[in-house]
Amino acid sequence: MRNLRGWRLVLPPVLALLGQHPCLGLIARLSGFDPFSSSTWIRWDSGYYLDIAAHGYAPIFHCPPESHYSWQFWCGNAGWFPGFPWAIGALGHLGLGLETAALSIACAAQLGCLFLIWFYLDDPKQWPALVLAAFFPGSVYLPAVFPVSMFLLSVLVCFGACWSKRPALAAAAGFAAACCYPTGLLLAPVIIAWALLHKRWGAAWAVLGVLCGFALVSWMMLRQAGAWDAYFKTQGHYGYRLGWGIDALFSRLKPLVNARSRDAKGFVTALQTLLTAIIVAPALYHSVKRRVSLVALYAAAFWIAPLLIGGPLSLYRAEALLLPAVLIVPKRLQLAFMIAAVAVSIPIDVLFFRGVLV
Repeated sequence: MRNLRGWRLVLPPVLALLGQHPCLGLIARLSGFDPFSSSTWIRWDSGYYLDIAAHGYAPIFHCPPESHYSWQFWCGNAGWFPGFPWAIGALGHLGLGLETAALSIACAAQLGCLFLIWFYLDDPKQWPALVLAAFFPGSVYLPAVFPVSMFLLSVLVCFGACWSKRPALAAAAGFAAACCYPTGLLLAPVIIAWALLHKRWGAAWAVLGVLCGFALVSWMMLRQAGAWDAYFKTQGHYGYRLGWGIDALFSRLKPLVNARSRDAKGFVTALQTLLTAIIVAPALYHSVKRRVSLVALYAAAFWIAPLLIGGPLSLYRAEALLLPAVLIVPKRLQLAFMIAAVAVSIPIDVLFFRGVLV
């Protein structure tokens, strides 16, 4: 039996969104940017997504000297997945400019995420968890021209479909997630582990959807960029390498305790990484202590994977993908985490608008 119905179900997510967006707009204005200009919300990788939406993938090529990468590495726009650009292009065909379409999709998907979080919580007393979701670490990337909110919406829909035993919807959502983000492939082992633990064999459809999505992306890369593994080839010049996750975590936290390695970006992003760890760790403990949940498995996989990859990975952006973890944050900690998330989001937002964060 649902505790939230009618306006009690719809209004709180809208208010949460209307609470975060004016804060972002004010920070943008104080940072010297017009919050009503689409260019304010376009940073670094955003250009690649818009380029793919407009032109598709270009054949990969050896990096030229001006790229500052060695010639044996590969360059091009194949280092970014096509789910978000496809949605931008589809909406663009209806007459919207690509930048406007991208912002519309991102904001609508963010609202959808907040609605599903509130729907799944089904408890008006857990409103701090909803606000925490609106200001979750890395939340500035949700309304910006990035696929974060679209990916998270696909994940949350997939979770709900798995819980409610709706295989077709689970497969479609898993497919969409895998097309939006390369780490979407992680959903497959997460769902497999959950299905085995809880004997929910229908969840195999979601796994099939994820694999089909990844296969479609690989086929598109082969057809347009010239190689099925064009994504991996293009990303190769960034120097990612597998390592011990604990080393990567400590290196990201180092600016908090070592003044010699401290700058504004390092210190602020380290604060967010610390906050993310503080949020995720008790949530995982609380969930595992009771019974391993799908959200707990997801949070563990998507928290550990970026740490294992290490290198120059933008951990502060990857941390936004942990948003579903708010569903398993213990009630007694929700208010404290909410306050901390709002406080940390302010300097992160400033760095984003100033172009310091990628």
